[in-house]
Amino acid sequence: YAASVGKDEVPADQKSLIVSYAKRFQAISVREKCTKDWLETEVDCPVEHVCDPVFLLDAEEYRAIEKKPENLGKYILVYLVQPSKELDTLLDFLREKLGAKVVLIYGAKDNCKCDVHIRDVSPEEFLGYIDAATYVVASSFHATAFSCILRKQFSVVLPQRNTVRIEDILSVAELNQRIIRIEIELRYRFLVIFFRESVEHSAEQIGSLFHRMPDISQQQRFLIDS
Repeated sequence: YAASVGKDEVPADQKSLIVSYAKRFQAISVREKCTKDWLETEVDCPVEHVCDPVFLLDAEEYRAIEKKPENLGKYILVYLVQPSKELDTLLDFLREKLGAKVVLIYGAKDNCKCDVHIRDVSPEEFLGYIDAATYVVASSFHATAFSCILRKQFSVVLPQRNTVRIEDILSVAELNQRIIRIEIELRYRFLVIFFRESVEHSAEQIGSLFHRMPDISQQQRFLIDS
């Protein structure tokens, strides 16, 4: 269920290998629309575009297993970002705007200007850190997905490669404006204007993701019928 290629351009040799194995299946579902578009021209069975498995559970089911951090107070969670001056400018602004410390989980401490660095967290703690955050800055699909599921305010700094899964889910939810594209020459005053709008987006808009996703019950039925 929900196979993922993770990129929109697949080398010919890899595509040929994928097709050779895919032809053995009677039912295929994929996470990226671009994968569906090319794969269904190569195989004899329908290719379903489905959500990532994390969306098959709701927020309360995740909250039942999460473990929130203690004694951190108000914080901006940063996850799997690459260091840059633009990122530090963004975090300086959010820190001032929200009156919150910056907490980085995973990665090297010098990846960003953080107040707290936590190298390792369990899956339960990962959920808890996102759910307890005032704001999330992420460059991973799952941090983006759980920010949506848990109705968090967030921004996405795209990684240098394999961005299609993140862009797909935000496109479905009409939340593309959450992606931060900061040019080197961008001045601080333009950054302020952009994030004033971004920070004030409502939780209801983030929750709109679930009204635009393919029906979850249909995807669960696909699993059973296949």
